[in-house]
Amino acid sequence: MCYFSYSTSRLQRGFTLLELLVVIGLLGVIGLAATTLIIDDKEIQLQDATEKRWNQIRYAIIGDTSRTLNNEPMVSGYVADMGRLPANLQELTTQGAQPAWTSTLLSTITAGVTGSLSGGWRGPYLYRAGSAFFRDGWSNEDAVAATDAINFGWQVSHTPVSAPVCTTVPPDCTGIEVQSLGRDNAAGGAEFSADFPLAGTNVVNANEWQLTGATINFNVVFNKPPTADQNNLELRIYYFEDTAVVEEISTAKFDQATTDASPNSEVVSIDDPLGIPLALPMGKYAAVVWCSVQNVVYDGDCAGGSTKEPYYFTLLPSAILPITIPWNIP
Repeated sequence: MCYFSYSTSRLQRGFTLLELLVVIGLLGVIGLAATTLIIDDKEIQLQDATEKRWNQIRYAIIGDTSRTLNNEPMVSGYVADMGRLPANLQELTTQGAQPAWTSTLLSTITAGVTGSLSGGWRGPYLYRAGSAFFRDGWSNEDAVAATDAINFGWQVSHTPVSAPVCTTVPPDCTGIEVQSLGRDNAAGGAEFSADFPLAGTNVVNANEWQLTGATINFNVVFNKPPTADQNNLELRIYYFEDTAVVEEISTAKFDQATTDASPNSEVVSIDDPLGIPLALPMGKYAAVVWCSVQNVVYDGDCAGGSTKEPYYFTLLPSAILPITIPWNIP
């Protein structure tokens, strides 16, 4: 009888120290990369939030005139209501001492003129979702408490004409700059710590909210030849600025110039008598043709007793001169 015996051997082998160190190193690299991606993704979201809020500030000030309603540009925002740039960001969120939106009878400005014009604060223009502030994505705060309270950590400055800051007179302020100092809340920096936008980039420029020039021309078009002496006629326009309705008057009477394109039209100019360029803010306007001697609205004659309504129009900074004012005589 033969006996066979079987012996089974198994080769058991573990990781060497070098292999373990390599695996641990690879896991560390992967973990670090994942952590970096998570951090970068969060920083990108905060940066995107900053840019989005910066654009919201811009639209709060001048709206979006590329949008139309009934083939007319939709004029909205702080400037269209107040006739000036905000002195700080708090004016976009809180009414404070600013005049409330109201309708003003034009007869309180010029006796004998009918109709009305509205203007004033009707915000908030920035929607804060219950928060009292509208900070950048990094929630930066200004080191100066008083400045932080009115600008919510943004760096705000103005482009002046003759005053150091934008106060309540639009010609003294032509542009406004709103800037985030980035993640480090310090000027300069790179990547996520870089300022947004770059210094010198206005959120609103002068030509985006006002029409300005040494003179601004209006072409008054009559539906039939005027019967009154045009030398007694002048153009008056009305708009809301800061706290009240403002009246501007053509600096020269209608002259019946033979160079006019039509005997039924007259180009007249409005400018500042002191030689300062006139600045007309975007918004709603009213215009009347006025008999300057009799102090009545012209309705085909200057006999008085007219109840003719003003001509209302929307003024945009991109308006092509001269601005046409149709004046229909009954």
